[in-house]
Amino acid sequence: MNWRGIAIEVIHEMWSRGFYVQSVLLRRLVDQWFEYWVEYKTKLTMEDVDKQIEELRKIDEKLLEVKLVPVYTEEGNEIRLTAPWYDRTHN
Repeated sequence: MNWRGIAIEVIHEMWSRGFYVQSVLLRRLVDQWFEYWVEYKTKLTMEDVDKQIEELRKIDEKLLEVKLVPVYTEEGNEIRLTAPWYDRTHN
């Protein structure tokens, strides 16, 4: 666990709320542990990206399961072709 990165995130959160903004000690910690914070934020971002990719894969699998067949209709002398993936009124 990257506790230094988490500590810097907490410091940033405190600063955003106006707490300890003038603290020299906290500024030095942020300067010294910047790399740990970047590593922590990168890990969180990549985990979020992985979740989004999984959701997209699930959606893609559902779309592949749907059978997209064009629909032919005859009305008198008129033959119409509609497609579920194109014609929104057919759904």
